Amino acid sequence: MDAPPGELRGIELAIASRLENIGLVGLAVQAFCSYLGFSEVEAYQLQLGVVEG
Repeated sequence: MDAPPGELRGIELAIASRLENIGLVGLAVQAFCSYLGFSEVEAYQLQLGVVEG
């Protein structure tokens, strides 16, 4: 699933800015990290940063 040379790939996640959606955002970040092969510690750190940020 590599992008062609010179082409950037990305994901844009749009979730309504509501307190009850924090868990959804954390779950999405955790799933992305797992798919990309991040360690559990790295995934946790990213998830925490996104949720608390």
